[in-house]
Amino acid sequence: MKTTLNRNDSWTKGHRFGAVIGIWFGANLLFQSFWLGLHGYPFDPAIMLDYMGPFTSIMIIGELVFWIFILTWLGRRMMRSRTSNVNALSE
Repeated sequence: MKTTLNRNDSWTKGHRFGAVIGIWFGANLLFQSFWLGLHGYPFDPAIMLDYMGPFTSIMIIGELVFWIFILTWLGRRMMRSRTSNVNALSE
């Protein structure tokens, strides 16, 4: 069965962002299960930070930037939906 994509079927930025978050979350779950299977105890972030050595600060800064971006995106999206709901109610 052949399916074709129309312009209306293309992914928006929100769809792509959701896919990236889903893949990131899934990868974390898979790695946690892999670690648990090998070592028999849950993954400890302190162990990871010890292994990374000088790259630890770079990873922490990257993680902070990532979470700030996510929270900002979610906040803007919530504010946009809230203002559109208020505008719809006032009309």
